[in-house]
Amino acid sequence: MNKNKTNPHLQEYRRVIIKKRLALALTLILTLIAALISLSLGSVQLPLGEVIQSLAGAGDELSSTVLFDIRMPRILAAIIVGAILATAGA
Repeated sequence: MNKNKTNPHLQEYRRVIIKKRLALALTLILTLIAALISLSLGSVQLPLGEVIQSLAGAGDELSSTVLFDIRMPRILAAIIVGAILATAGA
């Protein structure tokens, strides 16, 4: 058996796996970006820089309360429910 020639089915399988990994990485990045934007939107407008400071622990009391007590649980629940629905095939 010649080792220089690889099975064409194996090559196609590897291409499919690479495409799936790229799609998963892109989906995760887009989800994180959407979550970050969602943290800054609402009735209390928070600039993106203030959101990042609050996530790092350097934000003021109002922004930390809004982020961690109101917006973060909502966003995490949405991500979890979306993953469950995707797994169920809905």
